[in-house]
Amino acid sequence: MGVKESIGTMLAVLGLFIVLASIQTFLKDFNNLPFWVGVIFTVAGAGIAKFR
Repeated sequence: MGVKESIGTMLAVLGLFIVLASIQTFLKDFNNLPFWVGVIFTVAGAGIAKFR
């Protein structure tokens, strides 16, 4: 596993944590920024890990 893959995996895991942490507030308020940041981190991290 290369550096890029491990960075991507870490980003994706971090993003998932952010999403899980902010899901309650997101359900009340759809303009919840941390939720979307978490989603972006997860997608970007998965993308980096998948495409070397």
